[in-house]
Amino acid sequence: MKTLLHPVQTRSPTGYRSHSMQLLRRLCPLMLALVLMVGFSPHLLQSERIDVTAIDSRSVKFTAAAACYGVYHIVKPGQTLYSIATLYGTTAYRIVVCNRLFAYTVYVGQSLLVPIHRPVRSG
Repeated sequence: MKTLLHPVQTRSPTGYRSHSMQLLRRLCPLMLALVLMVGFSPHLLQSERIDVTAIDSRSVKFTAAAACYGVYHIVKPGQTLYSIATLYGTTAYRIVVCNRLFAYTVYVGQSLLVPIHRPVRSG
């Protein structure tokens, strides 16, 4: 007949924390990688709003985003910024600039302005 050891006798030399520390050492890099893959989005940071009434209109500079022409696309499940850009024949960078995105991350249901070339009139 086998004898069961008392839990105190099976304790590791460093105590009960060794298992917790091993788990923590494995989970921290995974959680960090997940945060880096997901990116940061203005949709998630609702508390960081800019008061546009405090901006002096003479100091405002127009950027390339002001000259974006295109169509609106609603992001569907499984789509990435790169797949949407390929679908419309543009680049992910142009979509990021036109939508003033802070990361290359998009969300299902998000509406994006996808820039397309305007046709040139002849004559």
